[in-house]
Amino acid sequence: MEKIHFYNFHNLLRVQVIIRRPHWFDSYLENTFRHYEVEALNSIDLSIDIGPFSPKIGECAIVDGKYFVRRDYIYYKTKYKIAWWETEIRGIEKERTDVGIQCNPFGRAVIPGETIYNLIRFKLATRGYPLVHGSAVGKDGGAYLFSARGGTGKTISTLNFVKRGFDYYSDDSVILGDHEIFGLIVPFNLRFTYDVEALLGVKFSPKTKRELFLKRLLYFLTLGQISLFTTLEAKEVFAASIRERALLKKVYILFHGPEFAIENDVPLEWVVNDLLINFQFECPELIGLLLAYSYCYPENPLSHFWERVNQQLYDSLSGVESHRISIPTLYSDEVFSRVYQEVTG
Repeated sequence: MEKIHFYNFHNLLRVQVIIRRPHWFDSYLENTFRHYEVEALNSIDLSIDIGPFSPKIGECAIVDGKYFVRRDYIYYKTKYKIAWWETEIRGIEKERTDVGIQCNPFGRAVIPGETIYNLIRFKLATRGYPLVHGSAVGKDGGAYLFSARGGTGKTISTLNFVKRGFDYYSDDSVILGDHEIFGLIVPFNLRFTYDVEALLGVKFSPKTKRELFLKRLLYFLTLGQISLFTTLEAKEVFAASIRERALLKKVYILFHGPEFAIENDVPLEWVVNDLLINFQFECPELIGLLLAYSYCYPENPLSHFWERVNQQLYDSLSGVESHRISIPTLYSDEVFSRVYQEVTG
């Protein structure tokens, strides 16, 4: 029996997901966007149908032996380790886009963070709302955006701020509007090489405690060579702190450096460039399909997709105070204290 899920992302994007042959791996998808699930939608901007299909590749141009392209249509295959999936996109230039995805069971665990996330990024940007890679916390209606690559301290900084009474918007991706942000509440991943219960001031279930113990034990037995992520639901950890929308007060670019250092009054061009590159790092699949489609139809609006995103970032961040912070590889309480002083000072 098929399942149908409806998701409404701040009334900016309405998504329908149809699962033709449910599988227990579907929990990855269902958990990822659970915060935005609704009972029904009046209109649909993006429809994703997960199940068998026959690609309509007749009269298609073939690009790089992978992409099958014709007007308003693209089909391609993707493989990641033992997971594989096929994607068919119809209406890529239209207000409503319909997508078919068929995959093996392992692909069902991968597509939420890859293809589906990429499609959400794509549709939000075409509607004027870029989804940037970063975390966000807030205070008194004002939000602070932290942009960084993975492992720089973005998530642990966010959790430390929330522990100190700040509002939580996201730890991974943030939707930018007109000098404001919309949080994207999805499960977050942490490496448990420290006492998380003490950090967050929460009590985990026995099942979660066992999982944390085993991962911490593996970390110590391998002398830090294996450090696994554990996924946590934001609502499970700090439901009272979750907020949806706020005016953007400051932007911080975090990067690894030899020592802690802060650079103030960073030029807008630098900030936009950093956010754009960080955006692109997160969506190689989207980059590939846009290149293939634009190669066949260079006059189509999507050939200027990244220029449009660049302009959206300029418009969203113009006049917003911006800083760059060098974060040492070894993130410590002292490092966070200095970040905290910078934000609250």
